[in-house]
Amino acid sequence: MQDSKPDNDILLYFPIYDRFYEPTPKGLLQHFDGVTPEFNNTDFKIIVQTMLDKGYSFDYISDRQMANLTVNNKQIQTGGVAYKTILVSDNKTIPIETFEKLTQLAKAGATIIFHNKFPKNVAGFGHFLEKEKRLKTITEGLVFTENKVLGTKETLIGNGKFIIGENLESILSVATVQRETMLDKGLKFVRKKYTKGNYYFVNNDSGKDFEGWVNLQTAFQSAALYNPMTGTLGMAKYSAKTQEVYLQMMAGESLIIQTNNALENGTIYPYFKTKGNPQELTGTWKLTFTEGGETLPKTIETNSLGSWTNTAGNDYQDFSGTAVYTHQFKNPNTSKTGYWIDLGKVAESAKVSVNSMVLGTLLGPTYRVFVPAKLLKSQNIITIEVVNSMANRVIALEKKGVIWQKFYNINVSARLKENLGKEDYFTTKNWQVRPSGLLDKIIFTAVEVAW
Repeated sequence: MQDSKPDNDILLYFPIYDRFYEPTPKGLLQHFDGVTPEFNNTDFKIIVQTMLDKGYSFDYISDRQMANLTVNNKQIQTGGVAYKTILVSDNKTIPIETFEKLTQLAKAGATIIFHNKFPKNVAGFGHFLEKEKRLKTITEGLVFTENKVLGTKETLIGNGKFIIGENLESILSVATVQRETMLDKGLKFVRKKYTKGNYYFVNNDSGKDFEGWVNLQTAFQSAALYNPMTGTLGMAKYSAKTQEVYLQMMAGESLIIQTNNALENGTIYPYFKTKGNPQELTGTWKLTFTEGGETLPKTIETNSLGSWTNTAGNDYQDFSGTAVYTHQFKNPNTSKTGYWIDLGKVAESAKVSVNSMVLGTLLGPTYRVFVPAKLLKSQNIITIEVVNSMANRVIALEKKGVIWQKFYNINVSARLKENLGKEDYFTTKNWQVRPSGLLDKIIFTAVEVAW
């Protein structure tokens, strides 16, 4: 992903002069570190959120950066990256130099989009009348053709054009900008370009497992998949004709799709389907505390998994660190491919090994790992190292009156009023002990290769 360039379609003009135009409460200095609350209820903020929700890919562009843009084959060029269009939100003001640059880019072949209407005023009071005249000279000389079906207006300027319209999707479609429809399925993405095709970093943000075809807005001849957490990689199931890739993703899981402009072959990425009914790993679990503090609680054995803080004794409630669960189980012998081990709810992270082979470190929200059938013997040992939150340790320290904050309310910001203690220190006095460890049943499910 680092050895690639952005592949976004839209340059969105950042309306900094609209913010300068607005008075600040009590004369306070505004801070600009993104689309801050000061932009709330502005057209700029609304279209930003709309594009994020709909799957349009964009970058921001400032007035100073705009001055360095060029056009090649109707594509807007900057920093070795090409864009299809520049989008200007419904702004009150714009520097005359920026508007004139937009006109120059259009004459050179670029497509420039204005949402709703042109900015009415030029920015700044210096030489205001002269700049206002220059703006009117450009805008009043334009003749637009209306598309009543799409609700857009369009005017040719040299080899390019200006487009104005109220419906964002309509004006973007006129500029041949298509959205990535995977957003409709709860999948978020970052798209980048490399020498042979595209990379898509895809995250399943739907809150549930996803399986199905995903359409891509970039043409390709072949596609591969890579799981950055497990290292699994291989050729995807894909259709170059329909520009689709088939994905299997757990809730919260991320995958990288690598498309290629040429036909490539290789090992197939593993797709699985369940075989038979899930089974619980029942029997005795041994829980040993190996690292952390304040003290290491005594080893316990249990037939029922749950938070170790439910065990009697302050040592278990106050402990933050690493605890190791071990359990012996028989080989189910129901699959020649392998099995999913689903840990259910975990607080907070888990490293899973079977017969001393590390299968993966799980960070959630889904705690599921694949066990190859060839790894299993007639009798097997599963080891799960769980690290809980540091919250319980901090709560215990405060109960004892220990001052653990090393810096005055800066590296640990209170953020919430209820976390603000005496002398304005961050405090955990209102916190409850957090659940820790394996909190649910461990489920074993046989799977086989889907194709």
